[in-house]
Amino acid sequence: MLAHGAERRLFDRLLDLCRGRGWLKTRGKQRTDSTHVLAAIRTLRRLECVGETMRHTLNVLSQVAPTWLLEHMDPQWAQRYEKRFSDFRLPKDEKKRVELAETIGADGRQLLEMVYAQSHMPWFGELDAIETLRRVWLQHFHAHEDQTPWRADKELPPSALLITSPYDVEARYSRKKSTAWNGYKVHFTETCEADAPHLIVEVTSTSATRADGDIIGELHSRLDEQQLLPDQHLMDMGYVDAEVLAESHRRYHVDIVGPVMPDTSWASKEAGRFDQSQFLLDWQAKQAVCPAGHTSRDWGHIPDRHGKPSLRVRFPLSRCRCCPLHDQCTPVAAKVLILRPDEASYTALREARQRQETKAFRTLYATRAGIEGTVAQAVRTCEMRQARYLGSKKLRLQAFFTATAMNVLRAIEWQKGQRPASTPVSRFAKLVASAKPAVAA
Repeated sequence: MLAHGAERRLFDRLLDLCRGRGWLKTRGKQRTDSTHVLAAIRTLRRLECVGETMRHTLNVLSQVAPTWLLEHMDPQWAQRYEKRFSDFRLPKDEKKRVELAETIGADGRQLLEMVYAQSHMPWFGELDAIETLRRVWLQHFHAHEDQTPWRADKELPPSALLITSPYDVEARYSRKKSTAWNGYKVHFTETCEADAPHLIVEVTSTSATRADGDIIGELHSRLDEQQLLPDQHLMDMGYVDAEVLAESHRRYHVDIVGPVMPDTSWASKEAGRFDQSQFLLDWQAKQAVCPAGHTSRDWGHIPDRHGKPSLRVRFPLSRCRCCPLHDQCTPVAAKVLILRPDEASYTALREARQRQETKAFRTLYATRAGIEGTVAQAVRTCEMRQARYLGSKKLRLQAFFTATAMNVLRAIEWQKGQRPASTPVSRFAKLVASAKPAVAA
């Protein structure tokens, strides 16, 4: 195993060689996308998870303190935790499953109390297995003076915190459209210039539950350190929001090219209503003027339904009720505008929505599709869909080795005169395209 960071140095060394050949351009075009990665563990249901956690802890204690464990263990544990838990041999009746879960819960609680009560081996409580047992029990059982009640499914913590296996405590459950998995995500960023090989310049491995857009600041910071920041960065809607657009442009002068969420405000739900662009906003004075000429009464920040900051602008209800344009404005009961919290993000989002309706945007954004081929190559050629080892650090090692191998292959192909393949076009599409000039004539 390489020392931590050695895989990064190998990856960067290869990029330096490519830079020396003129294949990496400063302030060019790049594109980013992610793929889900399955953790190197078996998917466990809740009952299996707590049973395997108890069994894993006993196995660890059997190795580090066998004498102590034999002296303090409950005799019934030998039969209960001797074999691996499997959902195929667990009770099917829901009541019996809850009874078994609470029995396991009582066993785990008893073990934790014994570990924390003894004082001649204080390092017991610092064992990773003991800490994992404690965290899993907090997540799946209620705190009680002398019992361990089983939590209902709706009482579990969010997926970003929930441990799904004692063998990889960093793996998380996530779902994207119809795909559900336990594990991680890996993001690939590559160049996409027509006159140079398409080289992967950054690899980012994250938890499966981390939002794609949350990595952009960190990604651009690392690209800046390597002097590889792009002028235009193509990515899909999952990465793009108002804050990403504004911050990328402000800090790094990077133009994010990608679709943004459509306007879902009250104005967009009914034809003929005024939208936000028809209100005059004075960010310095903290005032807004509606299409009828009325000035706002309140201007303040509140959290939105996701907990993120937003700006609420309220107009005088007495004026709005008698306004001749009130049928085209916000509903009478509210008289409120909900906007982005600052001028930069508000302007960036508005401009992005306008740009994505243009033909030039669609032509430019079509280049992003090429990153799908990179993800496919990583999955099919290098088996990137499956983590080879446990934990995020080893996944990072695997991801960088994968990217390095792909860059070597692409550099060799470019040297041989092979160029990146264009997007395949069906015979029917070619026939229709060739017939268009004739139809126009």
